[in-house]
Amino acid sequence: MEQRSAAATDGVIIPLGNGAELRPVRVEDAAELFATVERNRERLGQWLPFATPGYRLEDMRIFLVSRHADAARHEGLTMTIVHDGALCGLIELHKIDRPNRSTSIGYWIDQAHEGRGIVTAACRAVVTARSTRSPIPAGLAAT
Repeated sequence: MEQRSAAATDGVIIPLGNGAELRPVRVEDAAELFATVERNRERLGQWLPFATPGYRLEDMRIFLVSRHADAARHEGLTMTIVHDGALCGLIELHKIDRPNRSTSIGYWIDQAHEGRGIVTAACRAVVTARSTRSPIPAGLAAT
């Protein structure tokens, strides 16, 4: 098993309602997330440069290790979107710039889970994470 430093989001689960939640990104989820990308490759490829025929499971693993490292350094936040127990997408705060109080948000979701308000709830949870009751550390959340 790979050694990792503890990210600020390890163990954090954010309920979104209606069977959906956000969970910390884990390398162990690579196969399930990769399968989701494979099912949605053509649709996701319109927006995501990695969703190409050459994208491999190992690429997903490398991506997830990188995102976990970003969280550990408080430079990014990537959470899996889970609905009814199935990993169905990701949501990210990219390149958190704390001195300038800026970031950008990105997300993707399996087509089978679209239209249920899951992404809207996920965005709301990540963007409003600055509240004192939030399980996401204030230093990682958008301000």
